[in-house]
Amino acid sequence: MTERWLLLGSAVIPEVPGIENACVFLPGRSLPSEQAFAGAYRETAGFPGMTRPFDETALLGYANMWWGFSPSALRSMLRYSGFPVREEFRYRWNFQDLLAEAAGTPDFIPPLGFSRQRGEDRLADFEPGSRAGWASPG
Repeated sequence: MTERWLLLGSAVIPEVPGIENACVFLPGRSLPSEQAFAGAYRETAGFPGMTRPFDETALLGYANMWWGFSPSALRSMLRYSGFPVREEFRYRWNFQDLLAEAAGTPDFIPPLGFSRQRGEDRLADFEPGSRAGWASPG
């Protein structure tokens, strides 16, 4: 992805007191929640899925905002992905840039293809309804 530096700019939500790394899944929220975000982000043109209704038009999923991340959540996501944050720039309360330096893939992240192979191995022996807690559809 990058050999040394990563610059990530993102809209952010306020920190939640007492809960670091807070995130909000934006699609499917109630109208009052959507209106609260619209009031908080009023200086922007509006973000589909965050301050306006989620646009469910076919093939337009990337036009929407999907997640609201707190600044602490962004820092943690970068750190645990192998990119410790070196500098932060806050232009407004609701937008920040993070400059992170590549530190290598953490050893707790499995190699590419590991999870897919593990799933295929498990499915090879799986019979629907054969395990407690699993029921066949219908």
